[in-house]
Amino acid sequence: MNETSTTQVLPKTTSLGPVTLAVSNLSRSIEFYNRIIGLSQLTTPVDGQVTMGAGHTPLLHLIEIPNAKRQPSFSTGLYHVAILLPTRADLVQLRGR
Repeated sequence: MNETSTTQVLPKTTSLGPVTLAVSNLSRSIEFYNRIIGLSQLTTPVDGQVTMGAGHTPLLHLIEIPNAKRQPSFSTGLYHVAILLPTRADLVQLRGR
C-alpha cells in the first residue's frame, strides 16, 4: 500500500481569538500583563473579569477564581501564551512603552 501525505495549510488570513485564563488574583494578573508583558487593559473589571490586549485587539480574557490552586507540573493545562508580533521592532516598541 502506498500512502501519500498531504500538507494542510491554513489561509494566511486565519487568526485565533483571545485566550481565556483563570487567575487567582485579578489585580496582580492585570499588573503583570500590563507592566511586564505590555498589554493594555481593554475593559474595566466587572464580576472578576477583564480583557487585555494590544491596541483594540483583545488577546486575553482573565477570569478571577479566588483561592484557585496552581495545577501540578505534570497536569495537562495551559502554562503559557504565545503572542506573535510582526517584527522584532514591534517587540521593542511594545517593551519600550
